[in-house]
Amino acid sequence: MKKSDFSIGGHSLILTGDAAYYRDDYALISEEIKEKLLLVRGIDSESVRVVRGAYLALDTEDQAWEPLMDAAEPDEGVDEAKPKQRVRQEGEATQQEIQEGEQGQEKIEQPQAPDIATVQIVDESYIRTLEEYVARNNLDADMESLRDGTGTLLIHHHELSPSLQEDADSRIGSVGTFWRLSSGQETEDALYGEAADLKVCGYLDVKAKEFPKLKQTWFGPGIWYFLVSEEGFSQLGTDEKTFGIDFDVEAGMEPSAKSEIHQIIQEGNRKNGQEVMYVNCKSDDLADAQSYIRTNRIIMGALSLILILMGLLNYLNVSVTGMFTRQKELAVMESVGMTGRQMKRMLTAEGGIYCGIIVALVLTAGSGIMRLLHLYMDSRIAYFRFCYPWDTMLVILAALSVTCMGAPLLVYRYMERQSLTLRIGYWEF
Repeated sequence: MKKSDFSIGGHSLILTGDAAYYRDDYALISEEIKEKLLLVRGIDSESVRVVRGAYLALDTEDQAWEPLMDAAEPDEGVDEAKPKQRVRQEGEATQQEIQEGEQGQEKIEQPQAPDIATVQIVDESYIRTLEEYVARNNLDADMESLRDGTGTLLIHHHELSPSLQEDADSRIGSVGTFWRLSSGQETEDALYGEAADLKVCGYLDVKAKEFPKLKQTWFGPGIWYFLVSEEGFSQLGTDEKTFGIDFDVEAGMEPSAKSEIHQIIQEGNRKNGQEVMYVNCKSDDLADAQSYIRTNRIIMGALSLILILMGLLNYLNVSVTGMFTRQKELAVMESVGMTGRQMKRMLTAEGGIYCGIIVALVLTAGSGIMRLLHLYMDSRIAYFRFCYPWDTMLVILAALSVTCMGAPLLVYRYMERQSLTLRIGYWEF
């Protein structure tokens, strides 16, 4: 229910290794499709959320990204004889850049081992939330550089070990280089556009507990994913692309909006020649979820009913057996003057005491255990919702009260049919 009514995104074919998509003009959702989607009838304009950014190239041999490379391809052995390259600091020129400057050349530096990186723009509101998260958990991150546009934050999918995380934290403040992807007009010597340098603001794990929720495009282990501010993105020299769009629609407009959105997506995919874009509808997800929930409720309800019946039958067995065991005792009490009404009151009181003990345990120990389970599930599952089962509990306790107080009375009524003399002498045989 917390999801948007519609979520439009695309499959990141640029990350599949298909060279045809390694172009600077590649976009999951084109501007034309974006404009059409935002003109769908019934859209709640205040609910629109656009995931923005771009695809760029980076050099996997850049020392700024070494911790994540070590996590993806751990070294089997370290060559001590080979000196480790020092991390380049902000404003420091490479030897190649110095030589080119001395020779008056304008040759653009190219990545030695290029890979594709996703760079997503985050707004000031999210940066503040992220800043609070970093401070609350005592994490190392340069949030000011992220905010003012001089740095970028690399996020990973729980890929760094504690030692690699320490290595990553030590690289905060070093400089990483990004290149624009090919526009189709570059020469063989310059397949990528001019480079842009940004400071490394930190490595953060998006799978960590309490990490601020972020609407992303395709992301997972092995994907280079960076966050930048609006100011930081302007330093990259590439056009903004649309990764995804989420929005709600007015009540009653969902069926027509769904039809219109599907038509737009299908037309766009036909033009691309690929099933690139997709749409997720909350109503469809809810329908699937309801079927899943209904099935689970039937199964769990059947198991619960079996357990309840086993408990009641066990009590009936113990209660009835106990009554027949006490038959002579009850008969003697009658013989010394106890009336049938007094006998029934006594048996009812005994059943009430048993029932009261069970009710007290359910409301104290049982409710306490459910409370602990509630807190645990809330901390583990964001969508978990707990409702105390008052109705079900009252029905079960009512059935238990009838059983506890009614079963002894029914057994006693059966025993009353026999003569008092026979019941007193019953155990003499």
